[in-house]
Amino acid sequence: MKAGHAANPGSDAPKPNYSNFHTFICRGFPDENSATSAGRRFANAIQMYGAVGRLGVDVGFSRSTLQYGEEIHKIIREQFELELRSEVLGLMIYEDGNAAIMGMSASVVVETDLAPLETGMRHWYSISDQMNQSQLTCAALINDAQFVGHADAKFILLITAVEALSGKAAASTEQISAVEKLCGTLAEFDVGGGVRETLMRTLENAKKPSIRQGYMKKLRSLLGDEDAKRFDKLYALRSSYVHEGKGRGDLQESIPIALDIAIRLLETDTQRHN
Repeated sequence: MKAGHAANPGSDAPKPNYSNFHTFICRGFPDENSATSAGRRFANAIQMYGAVGRLGVDVGFSRSTLQYGEEIHKIIREQFELELRSEVLGLMIYEDGNAAIMGMSASVVVETDLAPLETGMRHWYSISDQMNQSQLTCAALINDAQFVGHADAKFILLITAVEALSGKAAASTEQISAVEKLCGTLAEFDVGGGVRETLMRTLENAKKPSIRQGYMKKLRSLLGDEDAKRFDKLYALRSSYVHEGKGRGDLQESIPIALDIAIRLLETDTQRHN
């Protein structure tokens, strides 16, 4: 995995997005399925802890960082009777004693107390196989934000983390009924040039699931009305920045609020489901 600067506070980091690579090895599984299941649970747990603990953890996509030609693989098989593997950022499963891993080196320096890590990991590992994809996506985005040095980009990632966990909410029956009445009224207007069709599409869109209603419903149910209103203001800043180019360079002070809401929402959502 890769851990951000927050996980290495004692380092002489020239940039806030400084990161270190760490390798965890666990042996002795009876079969590949058991090893894969345990590895995925560990990755999920440490990703959740990285988000909630504000460390910034990247567990990767389990892809090789190096590639070797078939001729090299053939030589290794013939001379050493080993399967050649390249290093991976993510999860790698292999038969112990039958694989040669090239290009991997690792060293770990512990600069903080291990007790909080052990406590946090014990909790998240106990429920790691029950986490849904929305929760993991939210955690990944919170972790990604810790690697980003640019304040505006960090802010957008944190807002997106809440959005990923919230989804969209269906329009209410009252809203759909009102839209249908407006559509019926609009049909009576004598307008041309595609104006009626454009307005009709706009009204029909109001019947579709809403991002705003999704996050307001989620936040109100899990954190309360006050936090829902606070995030609604943050989302308005996000929309103004993305769609109108306003607020560029002025989002730094909103980051701690967005991070706090994202983390508490993630924690509360996992507690509710697990």
